Amino acid sequence: MNHSRSGSPVTESLSRRTFMVRTALASCGVAFGAVACGRRDPERGNVPDHSGAPLVANAWVTLQPDGHIDIVSPGIELGQGSMSTLPRFLAEELDADWNMVRCLPAPADDSRFGNPLFWGMQITAGSRTCMGYADVLRIAGAQARYILMVTASRRWGVPVDDLATEPGFVLHPDSRRRLAYRDLVATAQVPETFPDFVDPDHQPQLVDEFYGEAPPSPLRPDPKKTAAVRLKTHKAYRLLGTDAPRNDIPAKVDGSARFGIDSLVPDLVYAMVETGPTPGCEPVAVRDQDARAVPGVIDVLKLPHGVAVVASTVGAAQKARARLSIQWSRNPAAAAFDSNRALDRFAHIAADPVPQRGVRVLEIGDATAARKSLGAGRTVTFDTRSEFVYHATMEPQNATLRITTDGGSSEAWVGTQWPGAEKDAVARILEIKPEAVTVHTPFVGGAFGRRQEPGAIVD
Repeated sequence: MNHSRSGSPVTESLSRRTFMVRTALASCGVAFGAVACGRRDPERGNVPDHSGAPLVANAWVTLQPDGHIDIVSPGIELGQGSMSTLPRFLAEELDADWNMVRCLPAPADDSRFGNPLFWGMQITAGSRTCMGYADVLRIAGAQARYILMVTASRRWGVPVDDLATEPGFVLHPDSRRRLAYRDLVATAQVPETFPDFVDPDHQPQLVDEFYGEAPPSPLRPDPKKTAAVRLKTHKAYRLLGTDAPRNDIPAKVDGSARFGIDSLVPDLVYAMVETGPTPGCEPVAVRDQDARAVPGVIDVLKLPHGVAVVASTVGAAQKARARLSIQWSRNPAAAAFDSNRALDRFAHIAADPVPQRGVRVLEIGDATAARKSLGAGRTVTFDTRSEFVYHATMEPQNATLRITTDGGSSEAWVGTQWPGAEKDAVARILEIKPEAVTVHTPFVGGAFGRRQEPGAIVD
């Protein structure tokens, strides 16, 4: 991890091999870089160079012999700060020194990094990322801390229950001994099974009618879990609930951050698609002579939902697309859509539970008791409306696709909220298995829900 003279962390580029070694993940993706999460204390000096193999505690965290801790962040960084927030759940239970933490974007893999509140799919949406991943990441951190404490107990010949931790160290309070995490990595062993963990401050997830009832938390207290390890109480938190700089900001300020639109591969060509005036329109007739005459244009292709111009440069594709003359089919349903009428209908559904019951997204407290406490005639009713707005993103919709010569596999770079949907779209169109598609997930320049559905990658 490199730092400027001011101590601010900067992005560290990682090769595919280095990333795989650090996280012990099989395949399905690659990090565009590790982001330094903390800020090194200059009074501590440089960490000694410890050689040896890293400790891969689980799929989420790897402890390096030099003291660095690599944490996989399962949420896509859309500019909302998930890559800063999610690793702190894990680091809190691990009692990690935040100055030594590096954050890695998770590969696209539902089986390992799916969100429990999104039915096990790796989706970053609906303001459910922190709620969905919090317990999973806390358990991952607790498992890594457990490994280190067991290792220290063996070395000192004392019971695990006599030990404690502080950021970056295992402590034996009675003898005032302490061991740095990095000094335990070489001899640590991952057990075949871990104990259960429980949250002494556990509260069930709030139920909403849109997503349905949340799955039970693995951290909920259970009388049958007599040997369960208690996680930290909220009062003991050092990281959660405290303000911290966003770790993705320095790279975005100095220009080293990589977004989907920055992707470059050998022999790259560019395409832009002209679509109809409303959804569902199809190109009926296309005059493309003027477009094909633009220097650098390679081809003009008719798609089911538009017309694509393929060129050797972005400028040529833009210029040629503007010269297309297209006759579109008409979609009466889309053309007749009226925003005001739709809003009136939504309001009617929300206000009238029969026959079209509105969806209560969130309910906190006892509404009936509150009305009684107010007394007769004290109920206040009001409507709140939000206009339909275009989900415009700062980074234009884009995707880069590389297909093998035999057409049997493909590699994609795309800014997305749902990597699995992108993978399935490519597999369906190319008529290959989803496992043959690798999706890389770089930083995303804004999403706002627009990147939940495959767009540019379909084109």
